[in-house]
Amino acid sequence: MTDEHDDSKQPSAGEKEALRLAMHDRVTGLPNQELFADRLMIAISLAKRNDWLLAVLFISLPQFKPFCNAYGQDTGDLALRSVAARLSLRARGGDTVSRSSDDELLYLLVNPVNKENIRRVTQRVRDRLMQPVAVDTRELVIAPRIGIAVYPGDGIGVDTLIEHARAAMRQAANRSFGYIFFEADEEASPYTG
Repeated sequence: MTDEHDDSKQPSAGEKEALRLAMHDRVTGLPNQELFADRLMIAISLAKRNDWLLAVLFISLPQFKPFCNAYGQDTGDLALRSVAARLSLRARGGDTVSRSSDDELLYLLVNPVNKENIRRVTQRVRDRLMQPVAVDTRELVIAPRIGIAVYPGDGIGVDTLIEHARAAMRQAANRSFGYIFFEADEEASPYTG
């Protein structure tokens, strides 16, 4: 009689931890850009099959680097962990918050139904990020810049959606409300309803 469960094929606890670390940011614990791209690819497949919208939010935290320079990387890491927790705890079940780089995050909204809901979620994300972050006796106040690309109108591939959200984020720096939807003919344009 053979044992149907061959434990030698199961990854060890160490292997599982190594895989988790390879797919997550070491400072925040958020999914890294590779895992975000994988989840976005799966979401695109589901959206295609179910006729859903998706939204990719590219979020820049411009005050983060000056804060780290002034108070040190350890203090900056504490602030970033607080920001990451604030966003990920409020994200919907199928959505993904990811760290893209030192001062940039990605946020995937799965099946937000319409642009008005995307705008509403983006405003809530922006409001959460603008709440001061207290670290020891210091306070970090962020005025995020958020660019939004919507599947399928702004692209049907992972790289295209992320690039279009990044392009919109660059334009958001010039807007008082801090976020903008991507527009191919204008690079990016504000949400007009």
